[in-house]
Amino acid sequence: MKKLTLPTIILLLLLSFACEKPDDSISATLSNDHWFLDFNGTIDGGEVFEVVKSSSDNKIYVCGAFLHADNNWDMKNLARWIPSSNEWEQVPGIDESHSNFIRCGVEDSEGNLYFGGDFSQIGGIVAGRIGKFNVQTETWENLRDIDFYDEEQQRGPTGGGVYDIEIVGDYVYIGGGHFNTDSAALKYIRRFNISTKKWEAVGTGVNGHVRSLTTDSNGNLYVGGEFTEAGGVSANYVAKWDGENWSALASGCDNYVLTLEYANGNLYAGGSFKFVNGDIRSQGVAKWTGTSWEAMSMGVYASWSNNYTVQDIAVDSDGMVYIGGFFDKKYSDDQPLNHVAVFVDGEWRQLGEGLANSSSQGIMGMYADGKDVYFAGYFGVTDENVSINKRFNIAIWNDTKSY
Repeated sequence: MKKLTLPTIILLLLLSFACEKPDDSISATLSNDHWFLDFNGTIDGGEVFEVVKSSSDNKIYVCGAFLHADNNWDMKNLARWIPSSNEWEQVPGIDESHSNFIRCGVEDSEGNLYFGGDFSQIGGIVAGRIGKFNVQTETWENLRDIDFYDEEQQRGPTGGGVYDIEIVGDYVYIGGGHFNTDSAALKYIRRFNISTKKWEAVGTGVNGHVRSLTTDSNGNLYVGGEFTEAGGVSANYVAKWDGENWSALASGCDNYVLTLEYANGNLYAGGSFKFVNGDIRSQGVAKWTGTSWEAMSMGVYASWSNNYTVQDIAVDSDGMVYIGGFFDKKYSDDQPLNHVAVFVDGEWRQLGEGLANSSSQGIMGMYADGKDVYFAGYFGVTDENVSINKRFNIAIWNDTKSY
């Protein structure tokens, strides 16, 4: 055997150190120290569906199906958190009489917030499953169309529920359950024209529930849900609307798409599917590059059932992809993923010890604000300062700082 010279040995050691250092660094940034759990008070009596930040007041709006926040019963199904002071605050117009779920929210370019859900009124006004909150004046408005033949639909859809909202240019798109209407095109998706103040069909619509909406940098709308056709075109659970026409994303997914997130030229899809594009195994989560589907380490699954549900996806300011839902294992090697994960070096990695204490708990909504990634849902957290059974339902992860 040829003897190694001292310079060669030193070079090999340096190379070895260089190879190990990234893994060591990753392990350090995935410790429990990077969770923020110390909210002043907790969200209780239900779950949180989504988190939205207002650029107008820098407050975090939390919507869901909960009874109160910080023991204040006037913060029912919608509350806001002030990060600078770590305090909960009532949203004007919302009190304990608001009985219906608020499922989603989005901010427009002017700083107004739109909320959707199962309600027929919000903030003291009649509003068909969607309402607009002016953060500057702290007043509520409905999206009224006086041209609808049905007076109840002048303010949005009736029946069903709004599961997601997306704003593209002058349009507010809503997707959801079976909206009561005689028009097939308006059953699961429609849009409100902000300029003309009219509700419109989105082509001929889709043939099943819409669960998620997102848009790319070119103004294309991506729609995910429980449908198999979009605009009369075969589209398995995910489709694109370019403002005029519907199109499929190759052969799509083999089961429901529950969440979509567009970032850095890629569309990330999450849900209860096993395969994308027919034969690419990527359970619960996959990536569409614009021309083809790609697996993300074969995805994730839940060991307690034949389930692999990813409920939401968030991408932070560094392009790191996070997922949350009802799963506890990585499909490729059965490593634990306690309801949350981040995609690092081609693999899903758990964030600290994860979130939740049982299979009945999980993540429902996520939101990335720079490096702060919000996780919301129905879960408790193990911590030396709190009871294991205490429900928090909201947490923040940041891999660049410790709490």
